[in-house]
Amino acid sequence: MVSVARLFVCIAALSAVVACAPVLKPAGPAIRTPAIADGNLIARDNERLPLTSWPARQSPDAVIIALHSFRDYHKAYDELGRWFAARGVSVYAYDQRGFGGAPNRGLWAGTETMVGDLRDAIIAVRAANPDTRVLLAGESMGAAVIMALMASPNPPPVAGIVLVAPAVRGKLVRNPFGDALLSLATITAPGNKTRVRQRPDPTLSAVASARLRDDPLVLRDVRVDTYAGLMALADVASISASRIDVPSLLLFGANDGSVTLASVCDAQTRIRQSLLSTVFYADGPHLLLQMLDNERAFTDIKAWMSGTPPPSLENENVATDLPRFCRTPHVAG
Repeated sequence: MVSVARLFVCIAALSAVVACAPVLKPAGPAIRTPAIADGNLIARDNERLPLTSWPARQSPDAVIIALHSFRDYHKAYDELGRWFAARGVSVYAYDQRGFGGAPNRGLWAGTETMVGDLRDAIIAVRAANPDTRVLLAGESMGAAVIMALMASPNPPPVAGIVLVAPAVRGKLVRNPFGDALLSLATITAPGNKTRVRQRPDPTLSAVASARLRDDPLVLRDVRVDTYAGLMALADVASISASRIDVPSLLLFGANDGSVTLASVCDAQTRIRQSLLSTVFYADGPHLLLQMLDNERAFTDIKAWMSGTPPPSLENENVATDLPRFCRTPHVAG
């Protein structure tokens, strides 16, 4: 029989676990049609997600919905938005829940909610741009959300997707011990935060480096359970690669310190090769759309959208085809 003292210890331990349960802030019930109004994406649960658009000067040839990376927010696409708008392509970017000026800052909304918000964005952008082809582009976490959408039931039709350093975790590079520690921390101390200090980054444009260093809307303190949510999303994205059924452009940089080359190589082998174009930048950082010479990536995306090969591939010292690089012995090993 369990003694009273031991029972109290068990109850106390159980209470501690319950008190420290991971926090998830999913969307509420659907009560309206998604729309864009007053500088916001109004989701189907009536939540307002801050949004900026960069409209083309004339009737747009296409529209891009852009999703930001982890800790960032929609202003990450200011340079890209201006560049594409000047070339006949409108761009929309919104703050994903838990980031920037969106609700529940710092808390994880869950993959299902993030995918649902992207569905809502596509509905709202189509309503504002009838008869215009819509493409999706995302960096890191944003790319992972796009991949998860492609594998969800009845994904909305889009003309193509651009995956920039997608947050994926191939099964060959997962760390079971690290995952076990993260799971334990998520249960016992989900609210613990790690401070991320952003130093000046010479590989990024001056605008991007200053924003990531100084902008108060960039998330600085990352909760354990929020990071665990990102890892879960990355696993979903990895599995989702084989379900992608639209033209896809995958961009990755050799100097990426956040996503492993092996993970990206694993993901690209799962995407239907007849639908896939890739660019592997020999000197590219993680945030390719914000790198010092980001117009290289913009030009490659615009060329791909027009049905022509990305210009960077013309010089092998600058960039190469990712599948060909992934097949080299030092990657396979």
